[in-house]
Amino acid sequence: MAQQIIFRNGTAAAWALANPTLAMGELGLENDTAQFKMGDGLTAWNSLPYGGIQGPAGTNGTNGATGATGATGPAGATHGNYDGGDASAVYGGVTPLDGGDANDI
Repeated sequence: MAQQIIFRNGTAAAWALANPTLAMGELGLENDTAQFKMGDGLTAWNSLPYGGIQGPAGTNGTNGATGATGATGPAGATHGNYDGGDASAVYGGVTPLDGGDANDI
């Protein structure tokens, strides 16, 4: 029958809360981050440095140059009812703020 080794393990939050001191050479694994720490028999978990099955994320690189601006689209159609005169020309002789009802328009 094959032998298996199981290291102490738990979530990062559980390790931080418990903050145990690992024995010399004892490994503790964080299940949710894939990080590990190796004990020295003296230092509590929160003060031990990480080893790591997968290292921490690196810094982001610089952003690339902004691309060229695209072409401007065609102008929209103009409305034929407004002649640049007073507002009553648009509303069929009724000014929009005269207090009339919607049927006036």
